[in-house]
Amino acid sequence: MPVLSFIALVSSAAVTAGPPDGQTALLTRIFESTCLDREMKLSVNDARPISYDKLPKGLPDGRERAGEPLSANVWLLNTPGRTYLYILRYREIPGIAAERICGLASDKLNFEAASDWVLARSNDQSMIRIPIVWNMREGYVLEATLDEDFSVLQANWAGQAEREKVLKNLH
Repeated sequence: MPVLSFIALVSSAAVTAGPPDGQTALLTRIFESTCLDREMKLSVNDARPISYDKLPKGLPDGRERAGEPLSANVWLLNTPGRTYLYILRYREIPGIAAERICGLASDKLNFEAASDWVLARSNDQSMIRIPIVWNMREGYVLEATLDEDFSVLQANWAGQAEREKVLKNLH
């Protein structure tokens, strides 16, 4: 995994208060750059590290099944409301825990807009509106969920063995 570097976001994406649509757009950009592109684009003034046990109950999605991570990097973002960014590493348990889980949970993230953002990444043109995208070619499952007070964007990255198994079954 590339080393995460803290660099300032471009001025249009600075962490500031704004209307819900602007806040949701900012949060999805932070999620995308950190969790999908694997390039954290936050300065030390944009977030502060916190311990894994400071994440609210229920975060990340699947915490009860996955158990304690091997390593955890968690930040509380300096945004209106409560916004958490997390990168967790697990021993892969096929069908239960991904090797790497990266997510953003916020009480200021508009769930409908986050769901639309996830669904925009899907090739599925069905009318079923479930905000989960399986992208095993890239190696992740992307989802938008509601968890108590938070809307959550989360990418569950499969290990190489699990990814190869799924891709083999698709062909």
